[in-house]
Amino acid sequence: MLGFIALPQIWLFQIFLTALAPLVDLAVVWGLCSSLYGWLSHPMEWSPDNLWHPLFYWAAFIFLDFSAGALGMALERRAAWSDLFWLPAQRFGYRQLMYHVVLKSIDSAIRGARVGWGRLERRGTVGVDQAQ
Repeated sequence: MLGFIALPQIWLFQIFLTALAPLVDLAVVWGLCSSLYGWLSHPMEWSPDNLWHPLFYWAAFIFLDFSAGALGMALERRAAWSDLFWLPAQRFGYRQLMYHVVLKSIDSAIRGARVGWGRLERRGTVGVDQAQ
């Protein structure tokens, strides 16, 4: 019964959504760059909405992260609430590293790369120092 709940949850939240999450960051950066380009190249036709839309969606994701973090801290009695304000910086810092790890893991799983413990070759050539 646990497999009917845990495995879909892992596939959805730990693999699928994590693999798509970099697209949100990329869309924000793309939206800001295209808005800046539009402002510089066509200032008469440029609308401030071109800038506010990507910022609004980025803020919505930050608010979602912030809310989930606040809920987690509310459930923990001894939580350090000052750490909650690092979440916006974490989205563009630590998460990029985690995106890389998840995408590499998915690639390894698809390719079937096997990871073993390795094999240590024992030769028995270590000498004992007699100078003590």
